[in-house]
Amino acid sequence: MGRRALRRLLIAFALFVFTIPAAAQDGPRNILVLGDSMLAWNKVRGSTIAQNLAKELNANILDQSVSGEVIGSGGAGGIFGQYRAGDWDWIVMNGGGNDFLKTCRCSLCDPILNRLISKNGQSGIIPAEIRKLRKRGHKVLYMGYLRANGFYSPVSQCSKYADALEDRIARLADFTDGMSFLYNKNLVPTGDRSFHAFDRVHPSVKGSRAIAKGVADALTRSETGAASVFSNGG
Repeated sequence: MGRRALRRLLIAFALFVFTIPAAAQDGPRNILVLGDSMLAWNKVRGSTIAQNLAKELNANILDQSVSGEVIGSGGAGGIFGQYRAGDWDWIVMNGGGNDFLKTCRCSLCDPILNRLISKNGQSGIIPAEIRKLRKRGHKVLYMGYLRANGFYSPVSQCSKYADALEDRIARLADFTDGMSFLYNKNLVPTGDRSFHAFDRVHPSVKGSRAIAKGVADALTRSETGAASVFSNGG
């Protein structure tokens, strides 16, 4: 075999080898969804956040979210207890709001907040459980809650704790490789109730779709290394 033919063969082989990983990454993502009623809402209408995310990304999704679920004490129970072993590219999740609502009724909740995650975002149940997921090789996107903007919601009194929780989790994402955070608090235009269900707490079908689009964008941008903290709307 001549030098020119050998060179062509080596170039062709190199192109073949380096093309295989790129093609594999272009396949459907495998996503596990963990969380509470924000994620579980609209299931009977076929329009949960997970169901819309599957359409946005053409992804394989297992939705384990349960209405009313709390973070709790972590470990085998609560939202992190919804975990199922698998070859997940991403774990998309939320949680913490029900801990404030059920445990301290969104009043004097600082001990609960600090137990979930410290002010610097480095210790507490949420960071400990996120690190376990990362050690299993899963990237994590944690999302914040939908807010009522310019109108009353039965959980409006929880907003200051939700804000503090989300800022701390965003801080954790800044320092954790393979973790991202998505704010949803600026998604709703002032006075616009169309993103909420009748109860003014949970997302409407429109709200679920809008949140899913934000999640899809955050996942795609995270994979390119664009950032670790994102804001949906606003």
